[in-house]
Amino acid sequence: MNAQRRLQQPPLKEIPLPKEANYLEEALKASPALRNAMITKPSYKIAQRTVEQVGGISTSNMLKAIGFQESGGNYRAQNRDPATGNHRDPALGKYQMLWSNIVVWGPKYGLGHPGSQEAFLNNPDYQERMAQVVMGEYIRQAVNASGGDLNQAVRRAAAMWYGGPGGFNNWNNPRFSGGPGYPNMEAYTRSVLQHYVGGK
Repeated sequence: MNAQRRLQQPPLKEIPLPKEANYLEEALKASPALRNAMITKPSYKIAQRTVEQVGGISTSNMLKAIGFQESGGNYRAQNRDPATGNHRDPALGKYQMLWSNIVVWGPKYGLGHPGSQEAFLNNPDYQERMAQVVMGEYIRQAVNASGGDLNQAVRRAAAMWYGGPGGFNNWNNPRFSGGPGYPNMEAYTRSVLQHYVGGK
């Protein structure tokens, strides 16, 4: 982008890049094959692989781990358990997102209103797009808070998914309960980390 700005007549002022962009640039200079793949065949999958190879967290792989943990990958999964309050606010779909969050996140992230709960359950593409954008935001917060400890960052992002904002700083807390019959926060985040590292 800045190269294009320099070519303008008169040249436009360059836009300062975030430190993460500079780090990625340096990492790609050290790996010409990866840099070439990013330029010649740009795709979301290659971008995610690049992120992991330069020491980041892949949103796609994180979501594989969450989807496996939450529902075994079932887009039509529903949790309406009165013991957790989910009979009033059900957790829906592959990633077990709360309905109260879904109806806010849809318009907030430009995905539109999901319609009904049944329509949401019948729309895997909508579920995936919503999960990608929300998890991407959680990962950014987790990486910043973890001081570069990627295992901790994975667990912090998982904690936020499982327990909302209150879970973020309780990512390793065995007393942060998931409710009767559900794992506590420490067990949940360790399980997600195992799925992430193991590739599912």
